[in-house]
Amino acid sequence: MGPQPAADPLLIRAVADRLVRARDEAFEVSNDLLDHLAETGDPVSQRAVDSLVEHASDTLRALTDSLGETTRELRAAAGRYATAERSVLRTLDEAGDDA
Repeated sequence: MGPQPAADPLLIRAVADRLVRARDEAFEVSNDLLDHLAETGDPVSQRAVDSLVEHASDTLRALTDSLGETTRELRAAAGRYATAERSVLRTLDEAGDDA
C-alpha cells in the first residue's frame, strides 16, 4: 500500500464548522419560508404557490439533513487523522530514541 495523502485535522474541522453554519441557516430559511405564505386569491394559483413553497422547504430540510451527516463524517475523519498523526509522531519519536 502506497503512502496515504496527508490531511490536516484542523482544516477538516474548519470545513465541518462551516457546514454546521450552513445547515443551521438552511433550517432557519426553511422555517421562514413556511412562515411567509403568499395569498394569491385564486384557488388554482394558491395550490401551485403552496406546493412550490412546501417543496422548497422540504428541499431545504433535506439539505439540512445532508449537511448534518457530512459534518458528522468530517468530524469523525478529523479525529481519525489526528489519532493517526499522533501515532506516527510517537513511532518516529520512539525510533529516534532507539538510534
